[in-house]
Amino acid sequence: MIKSAQHVMDKINKTWPAMRRIGTNGGNIWMPDRSYYLPEKSEVESIAKKTYFEKYAWTKEIFDCDDFATIFLAWAKQQRYCGEHTHSIAFFMCAGTKFDGKNTGHAINGAVCQEGVYLIEPQNDKIWLADPDRDHVHFMFF
Repeated sequence: MIKSAQHVMDKINKTWPAMRRIGTNGGNIWMPDRSYYLPEKSEVESIAKKTYFEKYAWTKEIFDCDDFATIFLAWAKQQRYCGEHTHSIAFFMCAGTKFDGKNTGHAINGAVCQEGVYLIEPQNDKIWLADPDRDHVHFMFF
């Protein structure tokens, strides 16, 4: 399903009302494209299962959470591109101070899906529906 960037932003704002696109009143979301492909949750699960990133060793300051999130975002976009599709997939990298109820500075990934906004831990492929009380996201990069 192809939707406008504004539609994607509206779905994000249902979870995090204070999030704004960069360029609009102190924005914290870099969303460079005008439209996005919104996958189904099952597609997100399939992409995560194919990464095998959980085989990589976490290494402080060398290959830690931001590195896992960076390569997962690139992987997801590559999978969409290799399929000869015409729109960027609505995957993002994010940074925050609380994820899945755990207080910690961390970087992970997410996807704006047809069913809602999901977060993805690229180090173990865990996927969950974003919850503003359990997930404090401060920055997103599409």
